[in-house]
Amino acid sequence: YAKLHDPRVWGDDVDVFRPDRFRGRRLGWDFVAFSGGPRICPAQQQAITQCMYLLVRLVREFSSMENRDPSVEFVEAMSLVSESRNGVLVGLGEPPERAVAI
Repeated sequence: YAKLHDPRVWGDDVDVFRPDRFRGRRLGWDFVAFSGGPRICPAQQQAITQCMYLLVRLVREFSSMENRDPSVEFVEAMSLVSESRNGVLVGLGEPPERAVAI
């Protein structure tokens, strides 16, 4: 808890959720939620996979996804996955009606 709330790493607004806080910075050992080296958390990959699965399941529950800020241009960043360099604001449509089996 102490390492992940260190104002020297996170800044004065340590309790504020800002996903772009480290954008453009190489993290190194600043963010070590799963530790590292030979004693890295054995469940790290499972936790990351579960978060990705949860996100996919959540998005699948909605009928549509739309850009909520057309003034923000999607700028693709090259990495192992396709991502937006400048973030994307989205809105999710109402979930579709589900058939109920009786």
